[in-house]
Amino acid sequence: MGRKIRISMGIIRRDVNYVVKMVEIRIQGHKADLGTVIARPDWSKGYAAEAVQSVVNWALEKPRIMRVWALCEIENDASAWVLETVRMRREGVRRWFTVHPTVSKETRDVFCFALIK
Repeated sequence: MGRKIRISMGIIRRDVNYVVKMVEIRIQGHKADLGTVIARPDWSKGYAAEAVQSVVNWALEKPRIMRVWALCEIENDASAWVLETVRMRREGVRRWFTVHPTVSKETRDVFCFALIK
């Protein structure tokens, strides 16, 4: 399947000089997947949508990348809203797919979103 390229980026608020959001894009062949995390004090301030939109735009400018996709927990309405805001479409549910220890020790279901060139 080829090697995977990982690019991690942080968004820093200049007024307080700390990382507000991290975005990682992992490119493998014709597709790229995103992962994000945002500091709780900065939820609902628009940083997530702006950061994800920038990374999605960058990825789709690359001739080889045809699909950008991301996962979010079913209960995470804010993340789903961000992915829909950047024109990703909900493709379905991956059952018992991931564990996020900061949320729960249980395996959790996730939505899969994607944007196809």
